[in-house]
Amino acid sequence: MLKRQKTANKIILLGSGRSGTTWLAKLLDSCPEVMYFHEPDSTDKHSGIPYLPTNEESDDIKENAERYINRLLQNRHNKTHGKRPFFSKSYRSTFPEFAFRSSIVLSKLSEKLGVNNVPVFTAEDHNRNITRLIKSVDSVSRAKLFLDSSPNIKVVHLIRSPFAVVDSRLRGAKLGLMSNQSYLKELFDAYGETAFDISLKELNTLSMEEKFTYEWMVHNHQVINSCSGHRNYFFVSYDKLATNVKKELLKLFKQLQLPWSNQTEILIKEMLAAEKNDSGYFGVIRSPKTQLHKWKESLSLQQIANISRMLAKSELLSREFKVSVR
Repeated sequence: MLKRQKTANKIILLGSGRSGTTWLAKLLDSCPEVMYFHEPDSTDKHSGIPYLPTNEESDDIKENAERYINRLLQNRHNKTHGKRPFFSKSYRSTFPEFAFRSSIVLSKLSEKLGVNNVPVFTAEDHNRNITRLIKSVDSVSRAKLFLDSSPNIKVVHLIRSPFAVVDSRLRGAKLGLMSNQSYLKELFDAYGETAFDISLKELNTLSMEEKFTYEWMVHNHQVINSCSGHRNYFFVSYDKLATNVKKELLKLFKQLQLPWSNQTEILIKEMLAAEKNDSGYFGVIRSPKTQLHKWKESLSLQQIANISRMLAKSELLSREFKVSVR
């Protein structure tokens, strides 16, 4: 039987893939009171809830969602707890911190030797002073369901320019690091049929950049429409955050009731100083400002026009992300 998490401070950071969710997650993880869970729903997919829920799910589904969140907060997979960089924590003294990091190494080594699911030792699992932070790109459309499942959940919704997201996805597919598979029919059936003026038949004839834009648009449009105005929903613009990291992050920390620390100051300085560093496709220590407009160097004029044309189908999102072609 699952142990119910006692902490009242649970945060779920959601965003479409390649939106900078890991980057923001690590900024939040730099808080000494945060315990970070990196995409635990990627190693525990048996949720009992739909990936694309409606806004009127049954009480049983909402209860399943609450149970699922509590189970994710007990996930001890090395992928969930092994995302670097690591930070000192107020709830782990020197020896438990050493044990935590060593157990990650042991778990990953065991995996290579064919012994799977060796749990990471996280320490102080039920400390009431811990803020537990889940980051997910798979569950972005579950935002409203998560909010409905528990009054204590805070949902942070990170949204990045579709031009940057699509460019990153195309680049990742070209490098063999990301799948170029799309889920048009599922998204269309769940949300798109009534939301936008486009048919499934037309969607299937589109370019890859248009299909990626449609996916981004449907997920984020649905979340904003269903969650805006909720007291525990926090919309964060990647572009605005990347332009003024410290100022915008201070606001978010205050909203989430997280204490500011020197660790966060140091991490921001490291990121801002990394302008010329190549931290790799999945890297975290990178200058946010240099990431803002990289897409203008790699997307063709035709691709930009295709993305803009698709984006125009959402009045809500096109207002936020209008662009002038170079």
